[in-house]
Amino acid sequence: MKSVVRFVLLVAACCALIVGASADAAGWSAKMTVPTHTPKARKAWPVKIVARSGGKNLKGTVQYHFIYKGQVVSTAGCIPTKPDPCPFNGTYKDVVRWPVRSAGIRLTFQATVKTKLGTKNLDWWVKVRR
Repeated sequence: MKSVVRFVLLVAACCALIVGASADAAGWSAKMTVPTHTPKARKAWPVKIVARSGGKNLKGTVQYHFIYKGQVVSTAGCIPTKPDPCPFNGTYKDVVRWPVRSAGIRLTFQATVKTKLGTKNLDWWVKVRR
């Protein structure tokens, strides 16, 4: 009897893994590429974000959040004076220039990517150098 129960549990676990893998494969991905955790103040720090589903580009928007000790201290978008999200189709490229006043403070740079399939937050810790 114990061996039958073990077998049923093993089959159930395998089915759960297969269903989970297929659900992940049917989902979408968002990836952020930046050059370093320690950018230099006032220098160009390129950001690249790619959103795809099934190998195809996804349309969406991206917005930046600057987080200090778990609290959003600033939000940025396409226009420096407005924090509106920036539209993109598959790939979004930008250049961030960190202010001198942020030097020496550990922050989280968060890119919030929104598509028709959902929202993902891409986090990257940063400590700006002078």
